[in-house]
Amino acid sequence: MKKLYVLLIAISMLSVMLSSCGLLSDNLSKKEIFKLVKENETLLLECISENNFEKASAIKGIRKIEVGEIIDFYCGGAGFGPETSYYGFYYTTDENMTAIWCAGGSVTADGKGYSWAEEDGDNRYYTEKICDSFYYYEAHF
Repeated sequence: MKKLYVLLIAISMLSVMLSSCGLLSDNLSKKEIFKLVKENETLLLECISENNFEKASAIKGIRKIEVGEIIDFYCGGAGFGPETSYYGFYYTTDENMTAIWCAGGSVTADGKGYSWAEEDGDNRYYTEKICDSFYYYEAHF
C-alpha cells in the first residue's frame, strides 16, 4: 500500500510539473481553430439555427459547447491551477468581440484582434475574428 501511495504522489507531482511547462495540453492551436471553423462553418451555422449541437459536438477538437448570450466552443486548454490557459471560438450575431466570459474589462486593439490584460496580475485575454460571427479566443489565468 505504501508503494502505491508513493507512486500516486510521484504521478501527481509529474503531472503538475508537465502542466506548468505546457507539456500537458489538449488544446487546438490558433491555426487549427481557424481551420476547424472555416471547414465546418456551414455545419456550425446549421447547428446554431436549429439550436441542436449534437453534430457540432462530434467535430474533432471541440471539447465542450456552452450556449448563452454567445455560443462558446471550447477547444481545450493547458496548464494547471493558477497557470491555466483556455482556447476556443465563439459565435455572436452582434459582432461584439468583448462578449466572451473571460474578458474582465475593456479590450484594446491588438494586431488583428483585441486583448485585455489584468492591470496588477497575469490574467489576459485575446480575441480575433475568424469569419462572419465567429471569433477565436484564448484566455490565460
